[in-house]
Amino acid sequence: MSAGSNHPPTRKDLSPAMRLALLSYVDERPWGHLHGRSMHGGATGTVYGLSRRGLLDPSTHKLTADGWMEARALAALRDAGKL
Repeated sequence: MSAGSNHPPTRKDLSPAMRLALLSYVDERPWGHLHGRSMHGGATGTVYGLSRRGLLDPSTHKLTADGWMEARALAALRDAGKL
């Protein structure tokens, strides 16, 4: 956290799709933002990217402890209107 900031830092290497996926867990609707073909294959790259970064367990599609920390940091930014 930088001096003067009330928000924890977030990763800079996340795509917009990865951020939406993480936020969907905070909103208690995991992957709820996807519909149709997006849910059936289109999100494969997002799952892979989050898994590769250690934020998602690919076998269960559940967030890891680091994933939850990142998701909560993103939610704090979103709720403050900074995301």
